[in-house]
Amino acid sequence: LILGTIENAMNLLNISPFAQYVVRGLILLIAVIFDKYKQKIIRT
Repeated sequence: LILGTIENAMNLLNISPFAQYVVRGLILLIAVIFDKYKQKIIRT
């Protein structure tokens, strides 16, 4: 849902498709890193 909203906003702002892929990838990467960090804290 969040990715869809951000993608729609980038389309409305006429951001290039390449930049959209980069932003989407960074968001997914940050989400995975945050999840792994959160799991590590819960285990300790």
